[in-house]
Amino acid sequence: VSTQSTWGKIDIWKVKYCLNPIEKDLVCQECQELVVNPIKDSCGHLFCRECVDKVINEKRSCPISKAKISNENLREPDNVLTDLLKTLNFACPNRPRCEWKGKAREYDEHADKCEVRSVKCPYHGCEERLLLTSLARHREECPNRKFICNVCRTRFAWNQLANHRAVCIEPKVVCSLGCRKSLPRSQHQQHRKYECPKRQMECAYKDLGCDELIAVDCFEQHCIDEAEKHLILCKRNEEKKIKKDAKADGKPSE
Repeated sequence: VSTQSTWGKIDIWKVKYCLNPIEKDLVCQECQELVVNPIKDSCGHLFCRECVDKVINEKRSCPISKAKISNENLREPDNVLTDLLKTLNFACPNRPRCEWKGKAREYDEHADKCEVRSVKCPYHGCEERLLLTSLARHREECPNRKFICNVCRTRFAWNQLANHRAVCIEPKVVCSLGCRKSLPRSQHQQHRKYECPKRQMECAYKDLGCDELIAVDCFEQHCIDEAEKHLILCKRNEEKKIKKDAKADGKPSE
């Protein structure tokens, strides 16, 4: 069985929170706090299980008798000691703001809902500790709260917004040719050159003499409006070609 499930939350097992007179036999010889998951060494001195493991790993001796401690000479305390520890009453660590009192095992349920307990802001980079009742408002105002750029969708801390705006490469712009399309700035030139229906193009009859520049979406109408002009240009071009061919053959043109 794990230490926490047997003894409750470890942070309550402090001498300063205990409401009962503390006998020295209930105190760990290593951490000098109430023993949690108690164990005895060969001298009969009491330790927390976690503390005695630390002593053994560091190859230290019993701080009282100086005798060597090893896993082989550890033994469980009698049930009387364990039962006595579990009868102790504690005050909430958040006193005097919180008036809760009870057994260590009962503290588990209280600790998770104590409204005046101190909690750390969950946002990376923020070291604020505040009351649970103030957490919701703090999260809304914390300079380290997460923010997503509505332009490039990058996620960063709110206090980095100014720096991000200086380097964001995807601000929205409206096409400068007049099609009114809004698109990321990085795509603007591509759109102007190859996609915008308002981009200018040369008339298909340019080589025949039509020098007008027409918006792509107006080309069809241009061809309709200028059909007679284009026809005349075609006729003139054909006449020039005939004259040129006749001159090359040495024949008079008609």
